[in-house]
Amino acid sequence: MKKLEWINHPADLGFKVYGKNVKDLFNNAAWGMLNILTDLDKITPRVTIKIELKAANLEELLIIWLNELLYYYNTQQIIFNKFKLLKINESYLCATVQGEKINPSKHQINIEIKAATYHQLKINYFPKYKTYPWQVQIIFDV
Repeated sequence: MKKLEWINHPADLGFKVYGKNVKDLFNNAAWGMLNILTDLDKITPRVTIKIELKAANLEELLIIWLNELLYYYNTQQIIFNKFKLLKINESYLCATVQGEKINPSKHQINIEIKAATYHQLKINYFPKYKTYPWQVQIIFDV
């Protein structure tokens, strides 16, 4: 099974994300979202930033996490390709992320993402799927 699967959406972009645990799910969602912007294989991890976030529940935490990564891209032109979730629970996330400033001669921006949305968002756990029991569908406003 793939870690990401594109879904059809009439106006925006979206995909299903799979993970073996919650950390893996959040990591795969971040990688997938930022890989929409540019080829993450061309990113050299030169900058490290620590991120701590609080939310009311896991779904809100996921959206805040993804939009925090977009915030760094939009305000500081930094794009990340390495994500280390140090601690995560229903309402708290602590992570370090690594990436570099966008260099137009090195990084081609494919599609600009405005935000990760709550549209049809629900994190699911399916224990019968042994490899990737955690799943979520995410729609991005572009």
